[in-house]
Amino acid sequence: NAKQRIKYVIKKTQQAMPQIEPQITMNAFQNILDISIDYPCEDLKAANTSVPTDLVANIDLSVSMNDPSSRKNREGGQWSILSLVKHALIANIKGLNETCRLAIVSFSTNSRMKFPPCLMTEENKKKAIAAVNLLCIEGNTNLFSGIKKSYEVLEEFHLTNNPTIMTFTDGISNNDPPSGLLPSIR
Repeated sequence: NAKQRIKYVIKKTQQAMPQIEPQITMNAFQNILDISIDYPCEDLKAANTSVPTDLVANIDLSVSMNDPSSRKNREGGQWSILSLVKHALIANIKGLNETCRLAIVSFSTNSRMKFPPCLMTEENKKKAIAAVNLLCIEGNTNLFSGIKKSYEVLEEFHLTNNPTIMTFTDGISNNDPPSGLLPSIR
């Protein structure tokens, strides 16, 4: 259940850095629940530590992700939403250290693991970036399938170090379960 998972994540994070008090916020908007566990930057720097994190990047590859974003590229043309997502994900990958594991899941009509979880050594960062660069538009937006697959990856590979799912989507889900997205996630 969602409450148990949240409590588990908070407990594991506090075990990793007991000397720092996190700020926890929860917001609900339409069918999305956003939970943030933030640590003040000054406290992290003073502790001279980083939190080992198991990250699943959940990427929307639906046709609508090919729409132009509001950002211009270097040549003056429009970036697609997927291009911006790739750029952001690559920046995230470069910022991970060797205590972090990353997996990449994509979703469109169906979901699939595009990159299996592994520690982010310099070599594995290159492989992960190559996997991101291969992502391309596929079909509908089955957001539920992507979230479900991301949770399955966390469980199947025993990803328990501050388990985090980052979902990159334009938010236009058009292939939800009959009971709705949020009730199905719960």
